Amino acid sequence: MDVLEMMRRNVAAVRPADTLEHAARQLRDRRCGCVIVVDDERKALGVVTDRDICLAALRSGQALDAIPSSAAMSTRLFACRVHDSVESAERTMALHQVRRLPVLDRERRVVGILALDDLALEACREEDWLAPPVSCAAVGRTLGQIARQRLVEAEEVT
Repeated sequence: MDVLEMMRRNVAAVRPADTLEHAARQLRDRRCGCVIVVDDERKALGVVTDRDICLAALRSGQALDAIPSSAAMSTRLFACRVHDSVESAERTMALHQVRRLPVLDRERRVVGILALDDLALEACREEDWLAPPVSCAAVGRTLGQIARQRLVEAEEVT
């Protein structure tokens, strides 16, 4: 199965100069966990998660309406392409420990997003119990790889 068949097309996006308040409203209104930071041509520049917003506010001590999205965005952008296989996208998530991948076209324009939640939902669809395109075991392995380093870091802090 290709990423195109599973990705969500309605992507929350902000510009680098948009405030984190605007980004947070996008997260709330669209009920999602990240916004993609894009330029005027809708080319992906980075990602801002709900956690990034919280940490940026804590670091700066400023209100969200005073902090640009560019100050909180992750510039290491891990993404996939429309015609990549879902298995390839899962490997990318696991390798880079990310729960969401922007889906890009050849010019790096954002055309969708694929989340670990999407993979889990696909694995649990009833009509495909005999031969699901995504297995529960694969989703579990991917989640385990994403959480792996964070668990090690948390144990070191305590």
